[in-house]
Amino acid sequence: MTCLPKEKYKGLPLALKHKIVEEKGDYIMRRRHLTFNIELFELSDFYVEVARSMATNQIYWIECPDNNYVYDKYLQNVKIEELF
Repeated sequence: MTCLPKEKYKGLPLALKHKIVEEKGDYIMRRRHLTFNIELFELSDFYVEVARSMATNQIYWIECPDNNYVYDKYLQNVKIEELF
């Protein structure tokens, strides 16, 4: 993993954010929202969402959501019984 602070990462250009998260991030899961596939990664001590168009696979944005947002949007999709 990288030691890049969240605030510094947030200020980087989109292409560099993508390169870093693809190389250094740990993929967690994906969800769908409207016409986007949104992939969740863990990078250092924060989460990163990468939004891709389902039609073109082009990246439209990369965000660093807070933990409460991640829990709200992703934990509802985890079925605990399937983990055992």
